[in-house]
Amino acid sequence: TDDGEISIRTLVHGIAAQAWVDGETNDLPALRDLLVDADGFLQKRTRSEVGSWTGEVDNQSWVNVIHSNLSPAADKLGPTEESGRLMEIFGRVQELKARKVSEKRSPTNDLVYRKGNEIAALFLPNVLSSLKKPPILTDAELRPGRLTDHEVLSRICCYITWGMMVVALGLAAAFRFRSPILIRRLANRMESLIRPSDWAWILGGGVLLPFFYVMAVTRFTSWGGRELGLTHLIYETPAFFSFYRVNQPLEVIQFSGLVVLMILLPARIARWRLAKRAKVLGFRHEWGWLGWTASVCAFAFIPLLGWAVTRPSISGVYVAFYIAAIPILWLLVTATRSLRSNPKDLLKDSVVAQMLVLSYAVAAIVMMIAAPYFKSAAYHWFEQDQFMKPDLTHPMMTKFEYKIAVQMRQETRAILGDEE
Repeated sequence: TDDGEISIRTLVHGIAAQAWVDGETNDLPALRDLLVDADGFLQKRTRSEVGSWTGEVDNQSWVNVIHSNLSPAADKLGPTEESGRLMEIFGRVQELKARKVSEKRSPTNDLVYRKGNEIAALFLPNVLSSLKKPPILTDAELRPGRLTDHEVLSRICCYITWGMMVVALGLAAAFRFRSPILIRRLANRMESLIRPSDWAWILGGGVLLPFFYVMAVTRFTSWGGRELGLTHLIYETPAFFSFYRVNQPLEVIQFSGLVVLMILLPARIARWRLAKRAKVLGFRHEWGWLGWTASVCAFAFIPLLGWAVTRPSISGVYVAFYIAAIPILWLLVTATRSLRSNPKDLLKDSVVAQMLVLSYAVAAIVMMIAAPYFKSAAYHWFEQDQFMKPDLTHPMMTKFEYKIAVQMRQETRAILGDEE
């Protein structure tokens, strides 16, 4: 190719192959000439100006390939100063190999894996594992990039939540049309029994309270996982919540809990307030304690899951999902009973459905209002992020990438015994 990458790779593997052949045939003069050529090639690669860290990864790879074949062959030269030098290089190459496959992480490597943004957490740990002394990195440098990821995901979840509430609104509106027109007219009249204070309960307690509760948990406590990167917050959803096991970020499931709360609570509060206002008409809030128990479980699920994932605790994740199953089952049972309601309960269900249309509409509006905030927050943290921005003095690289490249060059030269 134009950049010569294939020719360099061919040259390196050619040196390695020739070293093996010379060693097997005991062609010592050819082996000595090859050693001079190999030293010249590697010195030229490691004494030039430092480029990108990917180029330094290539340099380490070339040293590995050449000396994994050249050094054992040179041992056949006998106990000379040159063979001793090559065997020392071979020992340092083996140490580099062991460090790359070791599960033990350096403090910098562990910090990037746990608290870096997705891009950094995906590629930097593998690069840093090849360094004996990685550059120092702090949480303050990683925080803006990490929070940018969180805000972007929050905005995506916000739109998904909006879509779910629109679907819920449509289902509530469609439910009214399963009733005869006379029931619908009566339901319209009975809705006038609901006072502003009742709407304050329904909208405040059923929509605003869950929203601000989830925002408080996810943004102002450690249970939201914002002190950790998204990659570190991905966990395996228990099989009984999906047809196959799937990895999900913590924030996605916590917003799913918000959807459950915004669907469940307005229905519970609407039935309670309707029973209070239309008690003389025989409307009663039967088995209300089951619905409130499901609501409490939905509230508890969000921080409990956050605690389990950030700890981390696999058993805690399973407990959290068992708790989440209670409100989900309650919603399914309630929806099924409403679809099969007898004429006696049809009027009450129709009134509640009409009240839920407004409640779910307000919930969708709240999510649309919140979306621009998440967008501006993401831009704010993106502007603060200096870790992932290219350094003008080293185009196409960030400052940390340049530090990695310089450190990798120094360690490559140390492997070759060329530390001048």
